[in-house]
Amino acid sequence: MELNISTLSDFVANSQILWAKGLDSVPELARRSGLYKEVIIPQMTGNTRTFSEIDLEEYATKKGEGDQSGRARVQQGYSVTGTLYRVSKDIGITYEMRTQGKYLEMTQKLTNLGKLAPNRMDLDLTHRFTFGTALTYTDMDGESVAIDVGDDLSLFNTAHTLRGSSTTFRNRMANNPAFSRGALESM
Repeated sequence: MELNISTLSDFVANSQILWAKGLDSVPELARRSGLYKEVIIPQMTGNTRTFSEIDLEEYATKKGEGDQSGRARVQQGYSVTGTLYRVSKDIGITYEMRTQGKYLEMTQKLTNLGKLAPNRMDLDLTHRFTFGTALTYTDMDGESVAIDVGDDLSLFNTAHTLRGSSTTFRNRMANNPAFSRGALESM
């Protein structure tokens, strides 16, 4: 028999508290690192968002008294579409657990259950860096995840393009040297 609010309302209410306790105990290191932007998506607003950049000059120029201000160069940058997906897990709470005093086991299961979704979110976020030299990776569910950036190259690449320019830039060292003090200083 599955737990539901009509048959075991007190237990269901307590399980929500235990699940939330497990959820709150996860440090969410990746999400709180400042490396990622969290976008809240309200219900009934769809599951995709387009992230687009507007490129603007970096610095202002001097303006003499009575002179006209210089016009900043502005242009549309790259765009990437993100798609929301849902993760979940459940556990079984047996009749024997409920009737034979196995409350410690049930408490541990429910508390640990609350940790699974935020742990998965952190894992998926860190894979953007782990697989940063690739265009895609295969997640733990066997699904291919596209992680290319706006210029359709990998996050770490030696030939990123600038919109509206023939100039390229690199954020990865040529020949992929092993990480070392010398390689870091060379970068």
